[in-house]
Amino acid sequence: MHFNIGMRYLLFILSVAISFNCFAIKQDSLKKHNKSIPQEYVIRGATFSYSRPKPFSFIKNIPKDLYGLGKSTLKKESILPISATIAATAITFYYDDKLARGSQNISTKIGISNENDFFNASKMSMFKGEKNVKLPLFLPQDIPTGIYFLGDGMTSMLLSAGFFGFGLIKKDNRALTTSQEITGMLISMGIVTQSIKRITGRPSPVVSTSPRGGRWQFFPGPLEYSQRTPYYDAFPSGHVATAMATLTIIGENYAEYHWIKPVGYTLVGLMGFQMAHTKVHWVSDYPLAVLIGYVMGNNAVKRGRTEIKKEANVWEEKPTPFWKKIQVNPYLGNTKGVALSYTF
Repeated sequence: MHFNIGMRYLLFILSVAISFNCFAIKQDSLKKHNKSIPQEYVIRGATFSYSRPKPFSFIKNIPKDLYGLGKSTLKKESILPISATIAATAITFYYDDKLARGSQNISTKIGISNENDFFNASKMSMFKGEKNVKLPLFLPQDIPTGIYFLGDGMTSMLLSAGFFGFGLIKKDNRALTTSQEITGMLISMGIVTQSIKRITGRPSPVVSTSPRGGRWQFFPGPLEYSQRTPYYDAFPSGHVATAMATLTIIGENYAEYHWIKPVGYTLVGLMGFQMAHTKVHWVSDYPLAVLIGYVMGNNAVKRGRTEIKKEANVWEEKPTPFWKKIQVNPYLGNTKGVALSYTF
């Protein structure tokens, strides 16, 4: 099963960016329209205030992203997710070889190539004549490769550009804030994932000849890393972390659209499968990437808006347990006893 779509994939990505922005505002949820004052949005029962972000304000938020990630790991409520991440990494690490072979067997049975196919769509060159060097602009050539491409920074930048354009046209602070959060996250995410990769030095499956990647070479030299990158850059997956952070930012800022997260999580899962069977990553490279992406995306959203109040939505209130609806009271009538009542 091979779908050669070439440049049409670029149009597909652009259409995704446009479609995400077409739902970016509900007229009944926007309280104020003014460039100089914050705008209020009702998002799943809560009212949030979004101020218009200043140009390039995401740059000053990069240190806050890094600090926020470190601070989040020290919170008491982080013990459970961190423990779950460590456990998931250990379990998948043990089964890495079986998971890799299993994903390759599945892809072979359903007719998916075990390679990612890209083509250079660039029309620009650095030089002319015999020394003509085409500038790189690699795009996916088929749908499975396109799914892998979802975790690429270019995809997130296209989405960010879409939100930015929509925000300018509609004077929508939420869209502008989402754009800034995605852009800043990409830089912060690059710093975090590259730092961990250069510390751990885990070989990718495509170059590994030993079970689970063999020996990890901690702290490879900068020159060695740049010249033989696949031998050191497997852990954690930057694609998964980037896709998870982008999904979290969009999903939280537009939480009233219930389909975003289920669709997004499905695509992230398919991307993980694509990278496993094409030997780009081990499955154990994913749990930490998911945690980093979620935490950094969630922190960016919290910083970019202010919760004003919660609305009394019946659907959001937790149902009262049935035993709390049962009341036992003394009965003092003609005869003494106990009255049992149940509130519907």
